[in-house]
Amino acid sequence: MRLHAAAPTLLTLLAMLVSACSGSDETTAEPTHTYHRDIAPRFMEGCTGCHSVGASAPFALDNLEDAQTWAQASLDAIEGGRMPPWLPETSCREFVNERMAPPGTVEALAGWIASGMPAGDPADAPAASSEGTQKPVFQATHVAKMPSPYLPDSSLPDDYRCFVLDLEIPEEQFLLSSRPVPGQTSLVHHILVYAVHGESLTEVLEADAADGVGYSCFGAPFPSTGAAASLSDAGRLPTLVGTWVPGSQPTPVNPEISTHIPAGSRIVMQVHYNSLGGQVEEDQSHFEMIMTSEPTAKLAASRPILLPNLFAAANDPEAVNQHLFKNYTDEPITIVRLGAHMHLLGSRYKTEVVRTNGERECALEIPQWDFNWQEGYYLPEDDPIVLAPGDGLSLECVYDNTLSNQPSVNGVVNDPEDIYWGEGTRDEMCMNYLTMIEPYKPSDPAGTECGGMDTCLASCPEGRSAMECLLDCPDVSPNCLGCALLESASCATECVTHLLAVRDHDNFGPCFVNRMALGSSLDRCLAAEVPEAYGAYTECLAPLLADGACAEAWPSCGFGASTTTDP
Repeated sequence: MRLHAAAPTLLTLLAMLVSACSGSDETTAEPTHTYHRDIAPRFMEGCTGCHSVGASAPFALDNLEDAQTWAQASLDAIEGGRMPPWLPETSCREFVNERMAPPGTVEALAGWIASGMPAGDPADAPAASSEGTQKPVFQATHVAKMPSPYLPDSSLPDDYRCFVLDLEIPEEQFLLSSRPVPGQTSLVHHILVYAVHGESLTEVLEADAADGVGYSCFGAPFPSTGAAASLSDAGRLPTLVGTWVPGSQPTPVNPEISTHIPAGSRIVMQVHYNSLGGQVEEDQSHFEMIMTSEPTAKLAASRPILLPNLFAAANDPEAVNQHLFKNYTDEPITIVRLGAHMHLLGSRYKTEVVRTNGERECALEIPQWDFNWQEGYYLPEDDPIVLAPGDGLSLECVYDNTLSNQPSVNGVVNDPEDIYWGEGTRDEMCMNYLTMIEPYKPSDPAGTECGGMDTCLASCPEGRSAMECLLDCPDVSPNCLGCALLESASCATECVTHLLAVRDHDNFGPCFVNRMALGSSLDRCLAAEVPEAYGAYTECLAPLLADGACAEAWPSCGFGASTTTDP
């Protein structure tokens, strides 16, 4: 049963009225609600995961005295929909492990308050744990730790810090489940964990070595002053392997599905520390994983769709950024998890499924964005989102860039300014990390990004240029495709004007993202979304490819050594 956290105020009034009436005979009437019988079980189910002594919430609800002290505030928060904290609109779609107030919580709490908040019979109290309610033990195979404790900066109410954990992964692994474990639960507000490799890892290791314990970061696991916000870097975004917010649970292990961790990866953990709740102490959070070296039949691949050309003008209260990402492949795409991401100016968020016939289905809607409660939302196993060829996902992010919504950054509230995509606290992002189920395919043994390009060239059908086939080639990286474009331009200067027109088109970035996230054909996307400029470019380039002039430059990208002169 799903229950909205917000319940009508009328329910409270009725419960209090009933309680008042039933309590008119103080010598004989039993209280309508007691702590042990009616309140403790509901608080245990929906609240004490965060609201207990030493946990992340600012006060406890796991004992009678604290429950009495905070009863009215708890009622107001639950009735107003602020607690339990759950951002998605419940009428949009059902997710696994939704944080909702247990049925009858508002009525029981209102009745208990009206009855004078009696304790009742301790024998009615729920067992602390029982056979039916115990959570399964998480049996980690690998544990990655912060190399040393970190003392959050007490001068910052919000300290965003990244740590390269001590576990090295020399050979590829397959992650079945994971669990971030905060050290100081009163300070740690949320945790995001990534597997980073390649050029991104080099940047991260340099920052880690230069900045004491960990390094400052914000929107992603890159240094806050780094250049990881460009479109080219979007093609190398790391793999998201774990999230934690108070109350979150690890996903159950499915032996048929895993997340691929490339050889040479390191685990980078981004921790948001909030010091407003009390004394600042050293933290040494860690990350637990269940991994295997044996590949599974399917992979859960987490990749983001994003808007690299977003814009929010200064003083605009409703800066809407939106794009439709289509499935430009011949196969359906199965999505099992969604994860929204914006920064501090975000106000609303929505992702919709758009079918080929124009019908729209809500995928994830967050009517009031809160940066501090971002997490991943898993779909029920029997109800994934399936994008047929031609279907798409509409990504929409809305920003309030007025003075009243400017965040306090290190104690300073700045005037509004034009906002673009970026990593900093004053920049913005618009992303949805999608987890898609895909068949397992062995990695290229040579380890090259462009290993499949020669196969695509060899199978290019008559009537298509080699460039069209390359941009339609699956299972190669966006970096390889970018190299093919640049090298072709260097030997076909007469086509550069057309290539620049393609690059500067508003839909070029989203097409590149479409290829990166959904595996869609870059050729098909550009032909559909940038038809005039892309058509002129391919028409200009085709004769140069046919006589082999441009193909001579491709071996520098890692392919094309045996390219023929066929178009």
